[in-house]
Amino acid sequence: MTIGRWRTVILLFLAAGLAGCAARVTPPPSPAPTPPSAGAPWTAAIGRLDVAGASSCTAVLVKPTLILTAAHCLHQKATASPPGSLRFQPNFGAALELPSAQGTQLVAEGGDVREGHLARPEQLMKDWALIEIRPAVTAVAPLPPANLTMDEAVRRLGRGDKLFTAGYGQGWMKRLEQHTTCGLVDDPNVIPSYRNRLLVTDCIIRIGDSGGPVILMDVAGKPSFLGIFAGFDTKRGLSYAVATGPIMQRLAQVPVSTLPMDPMPLAIFVIDQRFASVPASHMEGLPHGRD
Repeated sequence: MTIGRWRTVILLFLAAGLAGCAARVTPPPSPAPTPPSAGAPWTAAIGRLDVAGASSCTAVLVKPTLILTAAHCLHQKATASPPGSLRFQPNFGAALELPSAQGTQLVAEGGDVREGHLARPEQLMKDWALIEIRPAVTAVAPLPPANLTMDEAVRRLGRGDKLFTAGYGQGWMKRLEQHTTCGLVDDPNVIPSYRNRLLVTDCIIRIGDSGGPVILMDVAGKPSFLGIFAGFDTKRGLSYAVATGPIMQRLAQVPVSTLPMDPMPLAIFVIDQRFASVPASHMEGLPHGRD
């Protein structure tokens, strides 16, 4: 081989080597946000809320960086639990695992609600809290609160809608469980002055169910998020939930800088088959909790 051909081969080899080095040091493109998973049912927006040093609760994703839960979950100890001590685990216990998120700040709450608030309805209706979380949960569509009165909910049930309530209550803290054989209590004499700010049900809830959702599902399986459980009355066999309508008004006041107004991904309304075969006996005979 002539000197000229050797020179050409060497130059080509060096050029290839330099190109390979350039390829190795080029930073990879930033990963795109994870879209809602085709395998994630809408119930994946419900998660377990772990509170360091206290009992866990249930929370609902209402924005990619915002969850709604019961305020008393933050006030179980002598001092309020800081947001950084909270961890939200959406779809916890299901086959499809989703990344968890940590609390970063308390955006708003109805009030400093503690144990024993059931004796005072005016305190019960304040038992809600909006908490910012990071990183954003984008693998499932949030469940935005619906503004429905008790009368509207009763009418929808009469037209064929179904009630769905669930949580991570005592005995079921490792997975989400639906409360079976229960419904809304349409009695104007039960907490009459707070009829459209509180929802009354005969669902049996336990420690850990607080913050769990009360949802109406239409005939197509589309959910309407009506309220969150706050507590129950063992003497009357009733449970109480804070209606999300008034909370929506507060949600609308959250600054854009705090609550990113990202386009909401389309929800894939798939009824989770885990709840299709839960025997009613699983929910009977268990002790009541505090929440």
